[in-house]
Amino acid sequence: MAGHSVLHIVQELGLSDNTVRKYRAIMERGGMAALQSLSVGGRRSVLDIHARRKLADALAGIPQDYGIDADRWTIGVVGRLILRDFGLSFSRVYVRQLIIDLGFGDKLRSVPLSSTPGNSAKLDEEGFAWLRAIVKQSPRVCGIDADRWTNARLRRAVKARYGVSYSHSHMWKLISDFGLSSRVGRGREPAAKAGGG
Repeated sequence: MAGHSVLHIVQELGLSDNTVRKYRAIMERGGMAALQSLSVGGRRSVLDIHARRKLADALAGIPQDYGIDADRWTIGVVGRLILRDFGLSFSRVYVRQLIIDLGFGDKLRSVPLSSTPGNSAKLDEEGFAWLRAIVKQSPRVCGIDADRWTNARLRRAVKARYGVSYSHSHMWKLISDFGLSSRVGRGREPAAKAGGG
């Protein structure tokens, strides 16, 4: 409403370009009231801490252990579990975000991106959500013995988790677009010395 660019809003709020464009279109059609009437995935969870712990325990296992006929956890399967155990029905967007918030975003993956035919491998929305989340935590959550993220450490974490290789400049663009560049050191990791000495 103040006339800011899409890029400015993306950086300020940590949203994707598509989300900002969608919200802008809604505002242009119906004003602030239309935007406020949306049911979005980012609202505070109505699941209390005990329900969230129970859900996390379930996600750490397999659906069959919880009486659900499915081979793996998907957004739909988790939604069914929530409805059955807690009597609550959530949108797919909300269930997906809940799974990611509980640290089980990797359960949503069925095919490694690096093995997908066609275009070269790249992160999808779940991968971007994971990246945004880990930048706000210590590198140690990814098994990296360091206190602060650097570009190289992030690229190493993405490569280890998704098999995707990004250049230094592309990773920096992603982090900047997410509005998280202040959390990542600009320096490159030093190259190993030749000859080991």
